[in-house]
Amino acid sequence: MTKRFTQNETKLLKILINANSYQNINSLAEKMGFSKRSIYTFFRSISNKCLNLKIVPPRNVYHQGYFLIDESKIKIQEILGDKRINKIGKLTSTKRRTIDLLLLFLNDQVTTKKIIRLEDVSKNTILSDLNILRNELKEHAIYLESNQKGHQLVGRELNIRDFCRSKFEQNSKLLEIFWRQIQPSKIFSELLNLKSILHDWVKKIELDLEITYTDNMRLFFENYYSFVLYRMMNNKLLLSKEFISDKSEIEDMKNNVEFKLIRTFIIQFGRNLADDTDECLYLESLLLEGQRGTQSILSRGKVKNRIFNITGKIIKNFKNISGTIFKDETQLEHDLYGHLLATYYRVKYHHQYTDGDDQIKNEYPDIYTYTRISIYPFEKLNGEKLHENEISLIAIYFGAQIIKENGTKKSALIVCSSGIGTSRFLMAQLNNIFPSLKLIGPISENEYNSITKIKPDIVISTITLKKRNRDVITVNSILNESEINRLRKELAIHNIIFSKQSNNQLKSLLDVIADNAEINNISQLIIGLKEILTFDIDPKPKIERGYQPMLSELIDLSRIQFSDTANFSWEEAIKRAAAPLLINGDISDSYIDAMIGSVNKNGPYINIGSQVALAHARPEMGVKNLSMAVLKLNRPIDLVDSNHKIRLIFVLAAVDSTSHLKALSELANILGDRKKLKQLLDSKNKNEFLNVILRSEENETSSSM
Repeated sequence: MTKRFTQNETKLLKILINANSYQNINSLAEKMGFSKRSIYTFFRSISNKCLNLKIVPPRNVYHQGYFLIDESKIKIQEILGDKRINKIGKLTSTKRRTIDLLLLFLNDQVTTKKIIRLEDVSKNTILSDLNILRNELKEHAIYLESNQKGHQLVGRELNIRDFCRSKFEQNSKLLEIFWRQIQPSKIFSELLNLKSILHDWVKKIELDLEITYTDNMRLFFENYYSFVLYRMMNNKLLLSKEFISDKSEIEDMKNNVEFKLIRTFIIQFGRNLADDTDECLYLESLLLEGQRGTQSILSRGKVKNRIFNITGKIIKNFKNISGTIFKDETQLEHDLYGHLLATYYRVKYHHQYTDGDDQIKNEYPDIYTYTRISIYPFEKLNGEKLHENEISLIAIYFGAQIIKENGTKKSALIVCSSGIGTSRFLMAQLNNIFPSLKLIGPISENEYNSITKIKPDIVISTITLKKRNRDVITVNSILNESEINRLRKELAIHNIIFSKQSNNQLKSLLDVIADNAEINNISQLIIGLKEILTFDIDPKPKIERGYQPMLSELIDLSRIQFSDTANFSWEEAIKRAAAPLLINGDISDSYIDAMIGSVNKNGPYINIGSQVALAHARPEMGVKNLSMAVLKLNRPIDLVDSNHKIRLIFVLAAVDSTSHLKALSELANILGDRKKLKQLLDSKNKNEFLNVILRSEENETSSSM
């Protein structure tokens, strides 16, 4: 009979059970209060006992540390008498329906009794939840059929997967509860094993392809695709060409290096699955849309080449529209290409990021607006508009380059679980606000936990971390003004950004206070004074944003023109569109020449939407007043070449970098709405044209109230 685990072995196992990442030997020695030699001895004994109990023992990944697979965690918890409860607990109806969906996704038949045992609610509550779920599924051509044997999902496999995936993404935390708290059984043991296999395989993919995934994406992929694999192994497969039907697209995907690795991986679950092209392509799409960085520039196929070329066009558009010069355009192109490649597959297979907030849009409206206008070549590629959150993610790359500054820096380690774009944006913000601070990273939580000794003076993290030999300051990935002030205080208290000048001021203040008052708590007084003095350190220049007129205030009836002819060139079209501004004295002739010269030099970058151009140049080239005008053509003309047909030519005369942003944002809203754009193109007179703008502004105002 196998001996029980000793007290020290139990303590060590509990550390591994509760850990969400690798535990290196130095960290374990510190937590246990033993030497590394003793820890190795504990592991040898634990491994022998686990093998006798037919439990997978703790694994050791070179240069990473020790971990337990989920199945082992559950079995060891049973032995230790630390079983998880077998009920999910009190949840809202929405969350219960997600749990119901998880069960239905995994089982051919799910009985009402099984759901009652798991969720600990009444039969009537369960039936009510299922009815709501049934109606929701029906909207996606999925049917929840019920009979004496139980409930099951019926419909196209792709529809079922897409619906379940969207729910899983919205409830990732609930998915973790489901994994951790459900009663261990054969089906869940198989799932946990699949999850462990996927975990190791993703690590291998990252090494082989020199790519990286965010911690969040990696966790979601392991959870979601373990469910999909389980369905596949139970003959729940995609129909032939159900996922991709276009032959050329199939060939493009099969030529990617990922496809070969996927076939090699899937074959371990059955030759029939590896020979199923649709399933291989489905897994490939998940990998492609989740990558946050790529080094494989030289091994590009047709799609990757197209994305790479479009990346250059987007950067060029942004530069021309915003008048920005990037210090490190090569790095920007490299990072943005990797992000856009993943975005392309998310858009193509209808999995755009929709969860998020408006922080980028609100805090950096200029960068967001310029990005929204610049990405037209990318949106044209898939024929689908990007969600605001996807636009914000792209804007982050431009923002990171714009606000990045060089300087002599001190030492802070940055830990961020988000994508590379968000990480770089945080780094750029910190560089801008604290130019004297040397930033190291960003690194992931896993990388942080594998470091034996942290050398930087402080750790700044977007996630909650356990303090090691350095203090940790937790921040949001995008800092607003109040968070910047809080971070400045924290860094001052830790003597990270406190200057010699401020130290001298502090000593002088303490001398004055000591001479004239009784000090009860010297340490708290010093902290308080440091907080006050810190506000003078490296202040962030505040961008003054004056009044920003609406689009309808700049484009009135006198600045809208219609033309029936199409016998003139694009140069003549720009001249005609700008004529009202010239007559009114808002611009000079030199500005018109500058707009035409910019297109001759940079190509048709002013083509910002379907049949739409936005002509503009630098303010110093002849702008006198902020103004806009538009020329509508009944028949299209070629902008430089026949690939760029234009019927609407807007002219923007900006006087600075901000005053035109509201109008430009409203224009982007209209052009991003196919119905509104069609109304502009179909308008018969100036009043109809202006009314489209006015209605759009009214809708935007009412929706924001």
